[in-house]
Amino acid sequence: MKKARPRATHYTLTFAGEDIIYQDDNVKSAYPLTGFEKIYETRNYYYFYLNRNAALTLPKGVLSAEEKEKIENILNRANLKVCSSRFK
Repeated sequence: MKKARPRATHYTLTFAGEDIIYQDDNVKSAYPLTGFEKIYETRNYYYFYLNRNAALTLPKGVLSAEEKEKIENILNRANLKVCSSRFK
């Protein structure tokens, strides 16, 4: 029987050029910004959907105002449509 790897509760997302780097204690993966199926922005989070069932979640509460502005600029430069949602 294959052991399931538990979901990481602590991870980092780093914006590097045209990629988002996901890193936890066991895994480091790079995802190109253009590879996301959809990007949603709510009042409290950014959701970067890899497919219908998987997304990288970035809580806005951990970001400074300067970091939020940098992320918005990166997404604008990449010509990505960010959908707004009224969900929390």
